[in-house]
Amino acid sequence: MRDLAPWSHSKRTIFLLKQTNRDAFAMKRVCDFDQYRMGAFAMKTIHILLGLLLFGLAGCTPDPKSGKGFTLPEGDITRGKDAFEQLNCQACHNVVGVSFNDPEKSPDSETSDQKIVVLGGSKTRVQTYGDLVTSIINPSHRFARGYDQADIAMEGESKMRNYNDVITVQQLIDLVAFLESHYSVKPYEPTRYSPYLF
Repeated sequence: MRDLAPWSHSKRTIFLLKQTNRDAFAMKRVCDFDQYRMGAFAMKTIHILLGLLLFGLAGCTPDPKSGKGFTLPEGDITRGKDAFEQLNCQACHNVVGVSFNDPEKSPDSETSDQKIVVLGGSKTRVQTYGDLVTSIINPSHRFARGYDQADIAMEGESKMRNYNDVITVQQLIDLVAFLESHYSVKPYEPTRYSPYLF
């Protein structure tokens, strides 16, 4: 800043006002730019959050073919075991902890070399009644894990016959109750190693 001593009082005041106005204008431009940057950042953040929200909501929209809202009435476990035997399911399936009568030999299936698929037992995920109903009425939807594909399917279709024209709704309800009662969830067992800390 210049030495203002030789200037008159009014000139000094005008100079200081001009200098102050220039500084204030420069400060205002800096503040406006910072506000613009902050506003742009806020708008980007809002756009990203809205995009994530819309993406999340789109993922929550139920598929028209979803099982949401589908519920079976309570079934009877004893009648479910009887239905299992009446439908001759034991020809191709065992249920953990349950013994059945000997299976009948069906002329339309090759039960002699049929791989036995075990149902029930301890699993790492819950077997819901939706999973079980689907496995019964649409066995080709998903194949049992842990079996060679050639043992349980032929040309992409399950070897399990379609029971939709044979099974009654009540038998399906009871059969699902019976099977569901023989599944349990295996608790998660953490490793004995501590997590890596970075």
